[in-house]
Amino acid sequence: MDLITLIYTEEEKNLIEQLHCQEWTLSQSGRLKQDFSPQVNYKRRKIKFDNYKGLPAYSKALIKRMRELEILKDFIPVAQTNLEYDPLRGAGIDRHKDDDWIWGDRISVLSLRSDTVIRFYNSERSIHDSFVLLVPLPSRSLLVFSGLARYDWEHAIFYSDIIQKRISITWRELGPLFKNGGPEEHIGSILKHKVLPTLDLS
Repeated sequence: MDLITLIYTEEEKNLIEQLHCQEWTLSQSGRLKQDFSPQVNYKRRKIKFDNYKGLPAYSKALIKRMRELEILKDFIPVAQTNLEYDPLRGAGIDRHKDDDWIWGDRISVLSLRSDTVIRFYNSERSIHDSFVLLVPLPSRSLLVFSGLARYDWEHAIFYSDIIQKRISITWRELGPLFKNGGPEEHIGSILKHKVLPTLDLS
């Protein structure tokens, strides 16, 4: 698990302005959401991508900067989710693990506007007897989690830890089933080719 300062204060301000140029929709647990991802039915394991147009233009510079980091040097995200947490709505995120059928090993989360903490739970223990690791999420920082933190631990953000409005941008890459040699390689190839022109990545 890595925590890196990714952007500066003025960049954060400009990025937030760009985010607010697009419409937010009400999501779960009091959050507002902007989604730039293929449409995924996790229960049926189906993907619709006819209306998928890749990632927003403002992500290009951010992802290029992320790919300068050793842990993300070959990172090609095909999904981006922006969430706004407002303490007046009691916004938070329930304890969970991200799906590992479609999404790959690395999940990257950029925090904006205010600081909070994310809690990681050892999910091999019972929900009442979990070891909890609190990781700070300072504004303008990028959290990258993979490996054990990704697959063996659950994570959550308590509404009580949202003191001021907060925005997160989360990027996800495709998992092995959708990469070269995988049974869903053809779908992965389509999604990747929709993303690459948007981000101008090699």
